[in-house]
Amino acid sequence: MILSALLGSLFLCLHSEVWRIRCAKDECLRLTQWLTVRYERAIIESRHFSLTVAGGGILTSQISLTWYNPLVSESFVIESCFLARLGNYSLARYNPLYRTLSPGMTLSILKDSKSMPWGKLVLPVKGTPRLEWFGR
Repeated sequence: MILSALLGSLFLCLHSEVWRIRCAKDECLRLTQWLTVRYERAIIESRHFSLTVAGGGILTSQISLTWYNPLVSESFVIESCFLARLGNYSLARYNPLYRTLSPGMTLSILKDSKSMPWGKLVLPVKGTPRLEWFGR
């Protein structure tokens, strides 16, 4: 009886980790779609925007977007994981005329500061955002 209780607890712990990874992947897919829609909207409306993500490897759960002409701010908050961006820059600007994000960035998707990345969100200089998931 004690053994079955311990095995049940172990299953719940393992299952919750699998569930958290699945939720993180779903949220990152939604973030990728959210950014892609913002890129398309910028092209259609010929509006520039800037993205703000904490730089220097600092973990964050939010990406902020600021539209220009008129000035409007939006943000996307992730609850299941953290994003980390290497490099000193925390601001990138999207130009709809050339369809470029400068500078481009790669965001690592992490459980915490000590874990290996679950995946990465690539925001290239030219092109659209893409999510790369490392299995699981």
